[in-house]
Amino acid sequence: PIGKIGLIFLEGDYVNQKKFRNISNIIVLGGVEELSITEKTNKTNLNSASERLISVVKLSNRYLNAKIYYLGGSGSLVKNKKSISEVNVAKNFFNDVDFDVSRITFIGETRNTIENFQKLNEMYSINNKETILITSASHMKRAMIISQYFGYNFTPYAVDFKSGGEFNLIRFYQSFDVLSNLSSFKVFYMEILGILAFKLFY
Repeated sequence: PIGKIGLIFLEGDYVNQKKFRNISNIIVLGGVEELSITEKTNKTNLNSASERLISVVKLSNRYLNAKIYYLGGSGSLVKNKKSISEVNVAKNFFNDVDFDVSRITFIGETRNTIENFQKLNEMYSINNKETILITSASHMKRAMIISQYFGYNFTPYAVDFKSGGEFNLIRFYQSFDVLSNLSSFKVFYMEILGILAFKLFY
């Protein structure tokens, strides 16, 4: 159960959402888009982290004056001139649900979370006040560490929870699944590796 316990460590701080009165800016990280499948089928394909984009629509409809910043590109090492990016798929999604795409500032041509915030920092002046950051709960700890390095103090808005914030041995035993446990460990391992690498090199 190491992976399951690891997810609790990553997600635990974000189970109870911090309250906010209003939202001035919504920052959402890409990574929910299935690029190769979308490219092949010509239809919008998202992965299990699609709640990030859904939350943008939900919150934006509630806070009509909020500015929206979408950060994403492609981490693929194999590209060609026709290769699409996360921005292309995200735009398709927002168009599919009839959301006003003109409300969104898209920042692409990035490969990872570090470059996302670096480019945001270079191009725009974002006030920390009433600004929320949307990403998957398991990724939020790393995203907050990196954003704080660039001087931001966003309010985390975590989605796509995989643990629920607690470990129950009986429930774990009843739903024991080797592949699921390995998948959880992979997510935990990659996030911890990313955090350690960032702290080591920045």
